[in-house]
Amino acid sequence: LGLLQAGFGMGFIFGPAFGGVLSGYGPVAPFIGATVITTGTLLLTTFTLQESLPPSERRVGQDRESRPRALELLRGRVALHLVLAIGFTTSLAFAALPATFALYADRVLFSAPGLTANAQLYIGLMLTFLGLVTVVTQLAFLRPLIRRLGERRLLVIGQAALLLAFLGLGSASAFLIATASLAPFAFGRGVSEPSIQSLVTRFGDRDSRGQLLGFYQSARSLALIVGPIWAGYVFEAFSARAVYWTGAGIVLVAMAFGLLLLRQTLPTERAPAHPGAAEEAVPSNLQP
Repeated sequence: LGLLQAGFGMGFIFGPAFGGVLSGYGPVAPFIGATVITTGTLLLTTFTLQESLPPSERRVGQDRESRPRALELLRGRVALHLVLAIGFTTSLAFAALPATFALYADRVLFSAPGLTANAQLYIGLMLTFLGLVTVVTQLAFLRPLIRRLGERRLLVIGQAALLLAFLGLGSASAFLIATASLAPFAFGRGVSEPSIQSLVTRFGDRDSRGQLLGFYQSARSLALIVGPIWAGYVFEAFSARAVYWTGAGIVLVAMAFGLLLLRQTLPTERAPAHPGAAEEAVPSNLQP
């Protein structure tokens, strides 16, 4: 999961820089470039990506009916609810960055006449820095940190890093300070996202992990729908800085959920075949 997120981070390295360079050829050029890249992705998916579920393992008929219902997977699992709540609130805060960062940078960081001309290029480079730190975090630091701290403790540390980043962005008066604030932002997202997904899969077996990850993606997608709305409203009704102060408050809620999760008992790596089966678990003070 960390490697997949690192691949996503690689897109944040090259994508903003690519868009910043193309913006010099006109406002439409970045969208044309994105269309070319997306077309290439479509072709790669169609002709090179193999189906992960072979026909021999596909469920049909009565066998499909025996699988646990979606609500059964969620019933009575406080720890799972907390994990999903962390994913939702973290994504709700994160949504403020792509929704308002360019506008925030124009209004706060590059409002001086000498900086306005190259603002789009600088913004692209700042987002490239964000992607670079994310990739380094997930390729170099994620595995040893999880081994040393465990997913839950690392998740709380990631929330603390995000809190620091939002406070830094809300207080920044120069683009160098804002760029430095993107480092803890990238680290926080880099360790939080794989940890949340890994924790979600603990609550299911081979047949239900896909459903559980679907729950997480649904919670995250809902946050990414609502997030730009609240961020845009706060930006217009209050100020550009207020968006990131509000994001810091949302991250505090996610941290509170994370601290509560530390007190919960989680299933071990080998989860039961269905929610009704007895779960192997270890005390929360021994479970990473």
